[in-house]
Amino acid sequence: MKKTLFIIFAFVAIISANGQTKENRPKFNLDFEQVRNNLPRAWNNFGNSGYTLFIDSINAQNGKYSSVIEYKGGTPGYKAWSFTLPNNYEGKEITLSGYIKTENVTEG
Repeated sequence: MKKTLFIIFAFVAIISANGQTKENRPKFNLDFEQVRNNLPRAWNNFGNSGYTLFIDSINAQNGKYSSVIEYKGGTPGYKAWSFTLPNNYEGKEITLSGYIKTENVTEG
């Protein structure tokens, strides 16, 4: 199976909550700009083994970094990044947008 590379480019979230302006809105690291040990801070991952996850500073859509999920072999399946919003935004609208780049995907 050919190497599969998924690069998820900078997620941009527009969170309209409690009348907060862009200047005083909490920073959620949705654009992967806060990094620790080559991983985005506050992000978790789940799914099958056989994938490598890391931050890429070369193929960034917005800002300095993008996140990468790269298939390395083994049992094909899935791997995903996850982020939990630290507040309850009941009754508010949340819009998430992002970019996905794929290379050498032959099935899926």
